Amino acid sequence: MAKSRVVPLKQITVPRLELQSAVEAVKLSSIMKAELKVNIDNEFFWSDSAIALGYIKNSEARYHIFVANRVEVIRKNSKVEHWFHIPDKENPADILSRGTSLLELLQSTWWSGPKFLRNLDIAVYLDDKTGNETTAVNDPEIKKPKNILSTNINVDSLAPCFEGFSSWSRLGQGYSKCKKDAERQKLE
Repeated sequence: MAKSRVVPLKQITVPRLELQSAVEAVKLSSIMKAELKVNIDNEFFWSDSAIALGYIKNSEARYHIFVANRVEVIRKNSKVEHWFHIPDKENPADILSRGTSLLELLQSTWWSGPKFLRNLDIAVYLDDKTGNETTAVNDPEIKKPKNILSTNINVDSLAPCFEGFSSWSRLGQGYSKCKKDAERQKLE
């Protein structure tokens, strides 16, 4: 079973498109499992996008909503260790994404898949570490960490300044006076 989609009119980055195609792959897998009525022991997912594979395999990065939602769908419906990199020249999906004539399509691997799958010679590709679990540090899809600052104040040193005030406004005036006195003492 195969599926191809048209790129939406709204501009979208190539890594996001590749990630969306991975979502389509797991959806197709779910359909196939439900319809085939055959016990499937193992399944493998292939992508020629190292960036999309990095998103799928990276469990530490926090992504923006678009990527995070798609990665969640992929992880719910497949195992991370079943995702592998396929070289561009072996990827039958590229035939439709790059445009082709009907004659070229009929003679392509679109109908049969890459030769290494038919020959059951997948061990070479399973050991390929191209789609590793790291993503670029400056990747715009990764949320930037937020800095949280805290300050500790020794309340005992301020307590004498705040005693005896009946309202917030008087406390503010008193604090201002205490602060000025402290600054004057530092200058002396």
